[in-house]
Amino acid sequence: MSETGVEKSSGGSGGAAGQPAAAPSGAALAIVAAVALALLGSGLGFRFIGQAPRPPEPTPLRRSLDEFPREFLGYGWRNQPLEPEIEKVAGASAYLNLLGFRSRDAAYAHLYVSYYNQAQTLVEHEPQVCMVEAGGWSLPYGILRNEVKIPAPAGDPAVTLPVNVYLFRKDVENLLMVNYYCVNSEYFNSRDEVRMKGLIGRGFYAQTRVSIPLSDLDAASINETTYADSEPYKRAVEVLQFVVPELEKYLPFERRTGDKPQG
Repeated sequence: MSETGVEKSSGGSGGAAGQPAAAPSGAALAIVAAVALALLGSGLGFRFIGQAPRPPEPTPLRRSLDEFPREFLGYGWRNQPLEPEIEKVAGASAYLNLLGFRSRDAAYAHLYVSYYNQAQTLVEHEPQVCMVEAGGWSLPYGILRNEVKIPAPAGDPAVTLPVNVYLFRKDVENLLMVNYYCVNSEYFNSRDEVRMKGLIGRGFYAQTRVSIPLSDLDAASINETTYADSEPYKRAVEVLQFVVPELEKYLPFERRTGDKPQG
């Protein structure tokens, strides 16, 4: 438990019931190492959103992230606890760090969600800051912007999710990463907007990243104009279309009228 009483969750342990996640392959381990590097750098690069005479009361999750599903979209998801140093630097009130494997197409995906129980808090660097500057990865096409249509429950409007897309390269390794931010029940792909929004009263901040390893064939054919039609990007979008509405059951969204936050 953190000092604020919000559980510091790494999402439980093990794979999904009935379909355990496969032991990580070399490509999957490369994802975990790359994401850990990005997290370490993002923590070191934290900046305050804003300052107040007295910090607002923390905003607890509606439900513990330990309850987040371990089987969806045909993947079994295995918990990958962060190293203590990285967890400390990241400083999240709660997090998910899941590696997924889908046997029907031998597909890997990585899901990372960080939750901070105050909006007037610290905002992580975008992933490229440490990946490129300290990790030796390149980002040949820069940060690509896109939007993802997220299905909504019956009677609710669909969500248009703004996202950042990164195509990282390092030696023979290639990685597609998609991320977005959520602050006080609104979605953004701009850290500047997140910082401004966080100045408004009590609330919360979260970031979600989905990473997909690229085969040599994929890497050779994907660029800034073709990525949106590629199978790896479509797999990342598929994960987001499940994760975004599912996470709203856990995050303290104001627009939801069901369960109240616990804690």
